Amino acid sequence: MAGFLGNTTSFSLFEASVPQRMDFADAVRALPFSDAVTPEGKRMGWVGLGNAVDTDFSFGIDHGRFVALSLRVDSRKAPGAALKLQLAEAVQAELAQGKKVSGKRKKELKEAITAKLISRAEWTPALTDCLWDLENGRLLVAASPKAALPLLAQFKATFGVDAQAFAAGAELPSFFARLSREDVALNGWELSCAGSATLATSAQTEDKGAVAVQNCESSIASALNEGLTIQKLAMTAVPADTPDVSLSFSLDTSMTVSGLKLPKAEKGADADTDFLLKADTCARTADLALHIAGLA
Repeated sequence: MAGFLGNTTSFSLFEASVPQRMDFADAVRALPFSDAVTPEGKRMGWVGLGNAVDTDFSFGIDHGRFVALSLRVDSRKAPGAALKLQLAEAVQAELAQGKKVSGKRKKELKEAITAKLISRAEWTPALTDCLWDLENGRLLVAASPKAALPLLAQFKATFGVDAQAFAAGAELPSFFARLSREDVALNGWELSCAGSATLATSAQTEDKGAVAVQNCESSIASALNEGLTIQKLAMTAVPADTPDVSLSFSLDTSMTVSGLKLPKAEKGADADTDFLLKADTCARTADLALHIAGLA
Protein backbone atom coordinates (compact mmCIF):
# COMPACT_ATOMS: atom_id res chain seq x y z
CA MET A 1 0.00 0.00 0.00
CA ALA A 2 1.01 3.60 -0.51
CA GLY A 3 2.24 5.61 2.44
CA PHE A 4 1.00 8.85 3.96
CA LEU A 5 3.14 11.34 2.04
CA GLY A 6 2.01 10.68 -1.51
CA ASN A 7 -0.94 11.75 -3.64
CA THR A 8 -3.09 8.77 -2.60
CA THR A 9 -2.98 6.31 0.26
CA SER A 10 -4.63 3.22 1.67
CA PHE A 11 -4.75 2.07 5.26
CA SER A 12 -6.20 -0.37 7.78
CA LEU A 13 -7.81 0.88 10.98
CA PHE A 14 -6.95 -0.19 14.52
CA GLU A 15 -7.99 0.92 17.98
CA ALA A 16 -4.91 1.98 19.96
CA SER A 17 -5.31 3.51 23.42
CA VAL A 18 -2.88 6.27 24.37
CA PRO A 19 -0.67 5.69 27.44
CA GLN A 20 -0.41 8.46 29.99
CA ARG A 21 2.88 10.29 30.61
CA MET A 22 4.86 8.68 27.79
CA ASP A 23 7.55 10.32 25.72
CA PHE A 24 6.69 8.83 22.33
CA ALA A 25 9.86 10.03 20.62
CA ASP A 26 12.09 8.45 23.27
CA ALA A 27 10.16 5.17 23.01
CA VAL A 28 10.68 5.07 19.24
CA ARG A 29 14.36 5.97 19.44
CA ALA A 30 14.88 3.00 21.75
CA LEU A 31 13.96 0.65 18.87
CA PRO A 32 15.37 2.17 15.67
CA PHE A 33 16.21 0.18 12.57
CA SER A 34 19.23 -2.01 13.20
CA ASP A 35 21.56 -4.10 11.04
CA ALA A 36 21.24 -6.91 13.59
CA VAL A 37 19.59 -9.98 12.08
CA THR A 38 16.57 -11.36 13.90
CA PRO A 39 16.03 -15.11 14.50
CA GLU A 40 13.64 -14.97 11.52
CA GLY A 41 16.49 -13.81 9.29
CA LYS A 42 15.34 -10.20 8.92
CA ARG A 43 16.58 -6.76 9.89
CA MET A 44 13.99 -4.35 11.23
CA GLY A 45 13.20 -1.25 13.26
CA TRP A 46 11.65 2.21 13.13
CA VAL A 47 12.72 4.93 10.69
CA GLY A 48 11.39 8.38 9.90
CA LEU A 49 8.11 8.48 8.02
CA GLY A 50 8.61 7.33 4.43
CA ASN A 51 12.42 7.44 4.61
CA ALA A 52 14.29 4.14 4.84
CA VAL A 53 17.59 5.77 5.85
CA ASP A 54 16.21 8.24 8.40
CA THR A 55 17.36 6.46 11.56
CA ASP A 56 17.90 9.86 13.24
CA PHE A 57 14.20 10.70 12.75
CA SER A 58 14.99 14.08 11.21
CA PHE A 59 11.41 14.33 9.93
CA GLY A 60 10.16 14.16 13.50
CA ILE A 61 8.05 11.62 15.36
CA ASP A 62 5.63 13.49 17.61
CA HIS A 63 3.60 15.98 15.56
CA GLY A 64 1.19 17.23 18.19
CA ARG A 65 -1.97 15.24 17.62
CA PHE A 66 -0.12 12.61 15.57
CA VAL A 67 2.76 10.20 16.00
CA ALA A 68 4.08 9.30 12.56
CA LEU A 69 6.83 6.87 11.56
CA SER A 70 7.63 3.88 9.38
CA LEU A 71 8.68 0.33 10.13
CA ARG A 72 11.53 -0.83 7.91
CA VAL A 73 11.86 -4.58 7.43
CA ASP A 74 14.74 -5.92 5.35
CA SER A 75 14.55 -9.46 4.04
CA ARG A 76 16.55 -11.71 1.76
CA LYS A 77 15.08 -14.23 -0.65
CA ALA A 78 16.61 -17.04 -2.65
CA PRO A 79 16.23 -16.36 -6.42
CA GLY A 80 13.71 -18.89 -7.70
CA ALA A 81 15.49 -19.64 -10.97
CA ALA A 82 18.85 -20.16 -9.25
CA LEU A 83 17.26 -22.40 -6.62
CA LYS A 84 15.56 -24.55 -9.26
CA LEU A 85 18.76 -24.92 -11.29
CA GLN A 86 21.07 -25.70 -8.38
CA LEU A 87 18.62 -28.22 -6.93
CA ALA A 88 18.39 -30.02 -10.29
CA GLU A 89 22.19 -30.07 -10.51
CA ALA A 90 22.54 -31.42 -6.96
CA VAL A 91 20.00 -34.19 -7.59
CA GLN A 92 21.68 -35.09 -10.89
CA ALA A 93 25.09 -35.26 -9.17
CA GLU A 94 23.83 -37.65 -6.52
CA LEU A 95 22.11 -39.86 -9.07
CA ALA A 96 25.34 -39.97 -11.07
CA GLN A 97 27.04 -41.33 -7.95
CA GLY A 98 24.50 -44.12 -7.78
CA LYS A 99 22.65 -42.65 -4.83
CA LYS A 100 18.90 -42.83 -4.43
CA VAL A 101 17.38 -39.36 -4.04
CA SER A 102 14.28 -39.77 -1.91
CA GLY A 103 11.74 -37.03 -1.29
CA LYS A 104 13.28 -36.44 2.13
CA ARG A 105 16.77 -36.11 0.63
CA LYS A 106 15.52 -33.72 -2.04
CA LYS A 107 13.99 -31.57 0.70
CA GLU A 108 17.32 -31.56 2.58
CA LEU A 109 19.17 -30.50 -0.57
CA LYS A 110 16.65 -27.76 -1.24
CA GLU A 111 16.93 -26.38 2.29
CA ALA A 112 20.73 -26.33 2.13
CA ILE A 113 20.79 -24.61 -1.26
CA THR A 114 18.14 -22.10 -0.14
CA ALA A 115 20.17 -21.19 2.94
CA LYS A 116 23.31 -20.71 0.82
CA LEU A 117 21.53 -18.52 -1.72
CA ILE A 118 19.88 -16.42 0.97
CA SER A 119 23.20 -15.83 2.72
CA ARG A 120 24.55 -14.38 -0.53
CA ALA A 121 21.45 -12.40 -1.49
CA GLU A 122 21.15 -8.65 -1.12
CA TRP A 123 18.84 -7.21 1.51
CA THR A 124 15.53 -5.91 0.16
CA PRO A 125 13.93 -3.19 2.31
CA ALA A 126 10.20 -2.65 2.75
CA LEU A 127 8.56 0.29 4.51
CA THR A 128 5.18 0.38 6.24
CA ASP A 129 3.92 3.79 7.35
CA CYS A 130 1.77 4.27 10.41
CA LEU A 131 -0.11 7.25 11.79
CA TRP A 132 -1.23 7.25 15.42
CA ASP A 133 -4.11 9.62 16.02
CA LEU A 134 -3.58 10.45 19.70
CA GLU A 135 -6.76 12.50 19.92
CA ASN A 136 -8.99 9.55 19.02
CA GLY A 137 -6.83 6.59 20.03
CA ARG A 138 -6.66 5.18 16.50
CA LEU A 139 -3.77 3.69 14.57
CA LEU A 140 -3.76 3.92 10.78
CA VAL A 141 -1.39 1.47 9.10
CA ALA A 142 -0.61 1.72 5.39
CA ALA A 143 -0.98 -2.03 4.86
CA SER A 144 -3.66 -4.69 4.74
CA PRO A 145 -4.68 -6.11 8.15
CA LYS A 146 -2.55 -9.21 7.55
CA ALA A 147 0.48 -7.32 6.25
CA ALA A 148 0.22 -4.94 9.22
CA LEU A 149 1.01 -7.70 11.76
CA PRO A 150 4.80 -7.08 11.97
CA LEU A 151 4.19 -3.37 12.56
CA LEU A 152 1.57 -4.10 15.22
CA ALA A 153 4.05 -6.35 17.04
CA GLN A 154 6.71 -3.62 16.91
CA PHE A 155 4.13 -1.05 18.00
CA LYS A 156 3.32 -3.12 21.10
CA ALA A 157 7.01 -3.64 21.89
CA THR A 158 7.59 0.12 21.60
CA PHE A 159 4.57 1.64 23.31
CA GLY A 160 3.10 -1.26 25.27
CA VAL A 161 -0.16 -0.89 23.33
CA ASP A 162 -1.90 -3.90 21.80
CA ALA A 163 -3.69 -2.32 18.83
CA GLN A 164 -6.89 -4.13 17.86
CA ALA A 165 -8.56 -4.13 14.46
CA PHE A 166 -11.99 -2.60 14.13
CA ALA A 167 -14.48 -5.24 13.05
CA ALA A 168 -17.31 -3.93 10.89
CA GLY A 169 -20.78 -5.18 11.64
CA ALA A 170 -22.90 -7.34 9.38
CA GLU A 171 -24.92 -4.30 8.32
CA LEU A 172 -22.11 -2.67 6.34
CA PRO A 173 -22.95 -4.45 3.03
CA SER A 174 -26.54 -3.29 3.47
CA PHE A 175 -25.35 0.29 3.89
CA PHE A 176 -23.21 -0.10 0.76
CA ALA A 177 -26.28 -1.33 -1.12
CA ARG A 178 -28.31 1.68 0.02
CA LEU A 179 -25.52 4.08 -0.94
CA SER A 180 -25.29 2.51 -4.39
CA ARG A 181 -28.96 3.47 -4.92
CA GLU A 182 -29.16 6.90 -3.27
CA ASP A 183 -27.11 9.62 -1.62
CA VAL A 184 -26.93 9.37 2.16
CA ALA A 185 -26.49 12.10 4.79
CA LEU A 186 -24.36 10.90 7.71
CA ASN A 187 -22.76 12.78 10.60
CA GLY A 188 -22.49 16.06 8.71
CA TRP A 189 -21.39 14.47 5.42
CA GLU A 190 -23.21 13.92 2.16
CA LEU A 191 -22.16 10.53 0.80
CA SER A 192 -22.58 9.34 -2.77
CA CYS A 193 -21.49 6.25 -4.69
CA ALA A 194 -18.58 6.77 -7.08
CA GLY A 195 -19.82 4.00 -9.40
CA SER A 196 -17.38 1.20 -8.54
CA ALA A 197 -17.95 -1.79 -6.30
CA THR A 198 -16.56 -5.21 -5.51
CA LEU A 199 -19.26 -7.83 -5.04
CA ALA A 200 -19.40 -11.44 -3.91
CA THR A 201 -21.90 -14.16 -3.11
CA SER A 202 -22.25 -15.16 0.53
CA ALA A 203 -20.27 -18.34 -0.16
CA GLN A 204 -17.47 -16.37 -1.82
CA THR A 205 -17.38 -14.02 1.16
CA GLU A 206 -16.80 -16.95 3.50
CA ASP A 207 -14.10 -18.71 1.49
CA LYS A 208 -12.53 -15.60 -0.06
CA GLY A 209 -13.39 -16.82 -3.53
CA ALA A 210 -13.56 -14.82 -6.73
CA VAL A 211 -15.35 -11.49 -6.71
CA ALA A 212 -16.99 -9.47 -9.46
CA VAL A 213 -16.06 -5.83 -9.99
CA GLN A 214 -18.71 -3.60 -11.50
CA ASN A 215 -18.00 -0.10 -12.76
CA CYS A 216 -21.38 1.55 -13.21
CA GLU A 217 -24.44 1.98 -11.06
CA SER A 218 -26.73 -0.08 -13.33
CA SER A 219 -24.30 -3.02 -13.22
CA ILE A 220 -24.14 -2.81 -9.42
CA ALA A 221 -27.95 -2.82 -9.23
CA SER A 222 -28.14 -5.88 -11.49
CA ALA A 223 -25.58 -7.75 -9.38
CA LEU A 224 -27.48 -6.94 -6.18
CA ASN A 225 -30.68 -8.26 -7.77
CA GLU A 226 -28.83 -11.52 -8.49
CA GLY A 227 -28.06 -12.00 -4.81
CA LEU A 228 -24.53 -10.63 -4.59
CA THR A 229 -23.49 -8.32 -1.77
CA ILE A 230 -21.17 -5.34 -1.92
CA GLN A 231 -17.92 -5.96 -0.05
CA LYS A 232 -16.16 -2.78 -1.18
CA LEU A 233 -17.56 0.47 -2.46
CA ALA A 234 -16.00 3.61 -3.91
CA MET A 235 -17.58 6.81 -2.63
CA THR A 236 -17.24 10.53 -2.33
CA ALA A 237 -18.05 12.47 0.83
CA VAL A 238 -18.77 16.19 0.98
CA PRO A 239 -19.10 18.02 4.32
CA ALA A 240 -22.40 19.85 4.54
CA ASP A 241 -20.78 23.01 5.93
CA THR A 242 -17.89 23.20 3.41
CA PRO A 243 -19.10 21.77 0.08
CA ASP A 244 -15.91 22.83 -1.72
CA VAL A 245 -13.93 20.21 0.25
CA SER A 246 -14.53 16.53 -0.43
CA LEU A 247 -13.09 13.10 0.25
CA SER A 248 -12.79 10.36 -2.36
CA PHE A 249 -12.01 6.80 -1.27
CA SER A 250 -13.14 3.17 -1.15
CA LEU A 251 -14.12 1.28 1.99
CA ASP A 252 -14.38 -2.48 2.38
CA THR A 253 -15.83 -4.79 5.00
CA SER A 254 -12.41 -5.43 6.55
CA MET A 255 -12.37 -1.72 7.49
CA THR A 256 -9.63 -0.95 4.98
CA VAL A 257 -9.68 2.44 3.29
CA SER A 258 -8.11 2.51 -0.18
CA GLY A 259 -7.54 4.98 -2.98
CA LEU A 260 -7.89 7.97 -0.66
CA LYS A 261 -6.89 11.08 -2.55
CA LEU A 262 -4.66 13.31 -0.41
CA PRO A 263 -4.49 17.09 -0.67
CA LYS A 264 -1.28 18.96 -1.36
CA ALA A 265 -0.23 22.02 0.57
CA GLU A 266 0.07 25.33 -1.25
CA LYS A 267 3.26 25.99 -3.17
CA GLY A 268 6.03 27.11 -0.85
CA ALA A 269 4.64 25.36 2.23
CA ASP A 270 7.12 23.35 4.29
CA ALA A 271 7.13 19.55 4.56
CA ASP A 272 5.54 19.56 8.02
CA THR A 273 2.59 21.67 6.84
CA ASP A 274 2.04 19.33 3.90
CA PHE A 275 2.23 16.28 6.18
CA LEU A 276 -0.26 17.69 8.70
CA LEU A 277 -2.73 18.48 5.90
CA LYS A 278 -2.49 14.88 4.66
CA ALA A 279 -2.62 13.44 8.19
CA ASP A 280 -5.75 15.42 9.02
CA THR A 281 -7.40 14.14 5.83
CA CYS A 282 -6.56 10.56 6.80
CA ALA A 283 -7.91 11.08 10.34
CA ARG A 284 -11.16 12.60 9.04
CA THR A 285 -11.59 9.73 6.60
CA ALA A 286 -10.98 7.19 9.36
CA ASP A 287 -13.58 8.88 11.54
CA LEU A 288 -16.10 8.86 8.69
CA ALA A 289 -15.35 5.20 7.88
CA LEU A 290 -16.06 4.22 11.47
CA HIS A 291 -19.34 6.15 11.43
CA ILE A 292 -20.32 4.40 8.19
CA ALA A 293 -19.63 1.04 9.86
CA GLY A 294 -21.47 2.08 13.03
CA LEU A 295 -18.28 1.81 15.11
CA ALA A 296 -17.89 5.44 16.15
